[in-house]
Amino acid sequence: MLLSAEGVLSVYRSKVAKVITIRCRCRKKGTSVWTDRIFSITRRIPFLKDPYFTAVPTNVSRQQYYLNPRAVVEDTSGIVPNPDRVLSFDWWTQRGTADGGAAWELHDEHTSAPTIPTNFIDPIYGGNLRLDWKDKGATD
Repeated sequence: MLLSAEGVLSVYRSKVAKVITIRCRCRKKGTSVWTDRIFSITRRIPFLKDPYFTAVPTNVSRQQYYLNPRAVVEDTSGIVPNPDRVLSFDWWTQRGTADGGAAWELHDEHTSAPTIPTNFIDPIYGGNLRLDWKDKGATD
């Protein structure tokens, strides 16, 4: 939080998980009587649909060395122009196996437009790409 000389209190969105309660103590100049004001700020963000990714082919050629997926976030007005401003994205890959039991590996963090090497893709069993996201303002 930041209190300016003009008496304006700025609350950084990243510091507010769901609700923040602020207690303000003040007194009128020349008196000894303190006045308390307590108020709460509830963090409200626009409704966001679950992000999805685009620009990934269904079949990846062996000559293609990188994937360049793009996270797409939509709200009630349409596509959010800069999704990195409100959400943090993690990109996970999983190498395809006969039993499907390969571990997920984190490839890129905190970006909506990564460059991911295709070496996780098995020539026979393929691979999987997963997008996880988190609201940048939430702390939990």
